[in-house]
Amino acid sequence: MLYSAALALAKISYLFFCLRIFPNREIRKWLFSIIALVAAHGTAFTLVAAFNCTPIRYIWQNWDGEHTGRCINFHIMAWVHAATNIALDLLMLGVPIPELLKLQMSTRRKVYIILMFSIGVL
Repeated sequence: MLYSAALALAKISYLFFCLRIFPNREIRKWLFSIIALVAAHGTAFTLVAAFNCTPIRYIWQNWDGEHTGRCINFHIMAWVHAATNIALDLLMLGVPIPELLKLQMSTRRKVYIILMFSIGVL
């Protein structure tokens, strides 16, 4: 349940790091928008993980077959979480690249810096 929250907080910390580095007003708007999106995503999936069964106690009582309730399909939730997480990763890793290309330095150094920022793709 805390995985979604921890992942969202790690992404938000990276985005706040980008806010400190890039003073451009346009990129800051993008970063604040992505921060809001990541926070909403993390909150939504944390709540879905916490309340995925009705009644809530059914998640730890359903193993014996003596209790009644229903749960959402955990595998579908995990796939949706993974797909949206990958999309958010690509979005947040792609935002600083245009700013990095504008730096006044050699092409070789630009490539190194872009690779450093893009290491999260791995």
